[in-house]
Amino acid sequence: MKRHIAKGMNHLGNVHIIKLTDGSFVAVRRHEGAIAVLRKLFRSTPTLEEVLNVPTAFFGHTVETCFKDGSWPKIGKWPNIRKDQFRDPPTYTEDILSPGRFNILGGRDMVRGTVRDTIGLDPFVMDVDPEDFIKRIEKKVEFGIIEP
Repeated sequence: MKRHIAKGMNHLGNVHIIKLTDGSFVAVRRHEGAIAVLRKLFRSTPTLEEVLNVPTAFFGHTVETCFKDGSWPKIGKWPNIRKDQFRDPPTYTEDILSPGRFNILGGRDMVRGTVRDTIGLDPFVMDVDPEDFIKRIEKKVEFGIIEP
């Protein structure tokens, strides 16, 4: 029986590579809205098989442009995709007009929360410019979060 992914979700599990400014590469896996940046730095273009067992370093968000225009080429699709495996992890934002009030984002849901509710969650960061997203990845390399 053929399984269909909801319209707009056909990118779930796509694996792309991003070339960093030093010529090395990282692999990313597409989720519902987030991008999972994998923890390994590659010196040459990796294959899908090389990235399948690499854990996630962090999740980020950026615009679709680099995926659509081929700047970050697709190298394959994660095997045996189940939508529940590709839900975005919970993140939070702080209300800039009411400091101390937080929104907890989980997938497509949002609830109000307190600072206590944000413990262990990453802040939601949207890098509108893909170059800013690459800079964040390079900082993670610099701090050893993404390993050679």
